[in-house]
Amino acid sequence: MSAALNLDTNKGFLALPPALLELEMTPGAFRVLSYLCNLADKKGWSWPTLKQIGAKMKRGNAAISGYIEELRDLGLITTETQTMASGYNYRLKYFVTFWSAWITTLKERSTKGKSSAKAPTLVRQTERSVCSSERLTSYKHKIHETHTSVPDTSDRSSKPGPVTAAADVVVEKIYLEWLECTRGAPFGQFSKPVSEDLVMRTEAILQSHAIVRDEQVPRAVMSETLSATWQGLGVECPAETLNAQVQCLSTRNFSQLGLDTLTANIRDIWKHFWKYPPAPRQFEELVSAASGTIPQQSRLRVIKSNLKSWRSKKQLLVSSPACCILA
Repeated sequence: MSAALNLDTNKGFLALPPALLELEMTPGAFRVLSYLCNLADKKGWSWPTLKQIGAKMKRGNAAISGYIEELRDLGLITTETQTMASGYNYRLKYFVTFWSAWITTLKERSTKGKSSAKAPTLVRQTERSVCSSERLTSYKHKIHETHTSVPDTSDRSSKPGPVTAAADVVVEKIYLEWLECTRGAPFGQFSKPVSEDLVMRTEAILQSHAIVRDEQVPRAVMSETLSATWQGLGVECPAETLNAQVQCLSTRNFSQLGLDTLTANIRDIWKHFWKYPPAPRQFEELVSAASGTIPQQSRLRVIKSNLKSWRSKKQLLVSSPACCILA
């Protein structure tokens, strides 16, 4: 059997969390997940077409779509629709939710073993004093502040979007508590025990919140919202620029929550003396910062997946008292 396989080590290896074996999923969905993990980058993104996945699986597009839907319902992946300039949907962009944390854990274990070796002794060079002729006697250069049409939004992607209702605060609090219980542990494992109070509150929030897909906002709504935002800021936005901005949002499959976050970020950072709309590259940075906020539906899926994993661990504890729940 091994002679028929290509065991070339130069092609690398694929390591998966053992907790995946405890989830209830079809073999086809597990193979699709393994293929997406093999193609994923450090953040967990990959973008194979349905035809490429079907060629590996020897299945049709309809079967592959069913496997992807199953993985999405389990909270293992999320998808982002990619469209052409004409508006034609031609493929999905896949995000493996646990991949970034998983490879970080593997890397930490690898570096921990290497750091145990004795580090070489560093010899510090002898410092010399500064001569008077080398000292600066005056400062002739003046640094002028540069004003751009849109400031850098790279640091804003990590900040949460605006909370629109009291229910969102409850979901956010429960999500952060589960995140604290799983921090530093592999997928499906826990770094500390989960309280019964958290389990009860999670069950209540899942009963009161239906997990549905985030539907894309129609182009007409996008155009009206952006036009009203620029008009409220006193910015004259030509029709050609507005259409380009709507097209940028359409390719990202923006939901209503993402659109509200984008407009709130624009109003938050906009200066009163900026009278022109942002350039296409700067608008894409604003869109990326807004889309970096995890939607509430995605957080509910993560909460549901964590609750299911914790129940599975408790069931194993009942069947085998010697089993340890924590990672």
